[in-house]
Amino acid sequence: MTDQEKIERYLANELSPEEQEALEQRLAAEPELRESLSLYRATQEFFQRRNPALEATLEGMGRRYISNTPWYRRWWLAMLLGLVAVGGVYYVWPNLTEPKRQPATMAPVPSPHAPADAPDLAPTDFENKDVLPTSTPSAPLPPESDAAPQAEPSPPASLPPIAQATPADYTPNTDLEELFGTIVRSADFFVVDSPEAISTLDLAQTSWSLNARTTISKTLELRLYSNASNDFYEDRRISTKVLQATGSSDTLNINQDLPTPEQAGLYYWLVLEQETEEIRAVGKIKVE
Repeated sequence: MTDQEKIERYLANELSPEEQEALEQRLAAEPELRESLSLYRATQEFFQRRNPALEATLEGMGRRYISNTPWYRRWWLAMLLGLVAVGGVYYVWPNLTEPKRQPATMAPVPSPHAPADAPDLAPTDFENKDVLPTSTPSAPLPPESDAAPQAEPSPPASLPPIAQATPADYTPNTDLEELFGTIVRSADFFVVDSPEAISTLDLAQTSWSLNARTTISKTLELRLYSNASNDFYEDRRISTKVLQATGSSDTLNINQDLPTPEQAGLYYWLVLEQETEEIRAVGKIKVE
């Protein structure tokens, strides 16, 4: 048994009393073995702690870059397609097997200008006839007036109504709210001066400004997502802007105008490193 296996079984309380006593004597006498025990224990504690922000980032990257569909999703899709196929056969098969019915013959509608004593003729009365019945002259038209009729002015074209926001447009996104609550907004390497963490914009505004300071020299970008539940995981962005940083290599300043969403609702903005997609700041805006 290797020392690593002994340490793993020691922390899991799987060693016999004799093995445990022997290992503890070695730990007291061998600094390197104590260091290995401490490192393994710290690693074990690290993986047992939950990090919601890291979990959300890894899950989002997995949804984005891993194209393999879980087996249970394929199973549900196959079952759904099977139900659709069975339903289609259920509704289509009777139409294919049922004999076609001949349309019923409708009785003729008497003409308002026909004489009162004119006989009613069914459509079959004209079958195999060489001469078709002549049409009854219509009533005389009134004499035309000398003055040309005035055309009525057409009503002005109305503009299409603006889509009204619904309460669903302002419903918080659970996953992004968790990021919003755990991601540090201001740190030594990235500080957001404005806007506020939660800000409100008027729909008439054409743009809003992001002012920040950072020591990160890598390319940063801002991504804007709606409050829809799957937009973040499926990476359906409202907009994406590369942030232009100016200043010295120690402290870079970001002062950039960004477009306001065209529809009222709740939106989340994220600042990430473009290369690693590590999230540096999260905020949300309400457009009313």
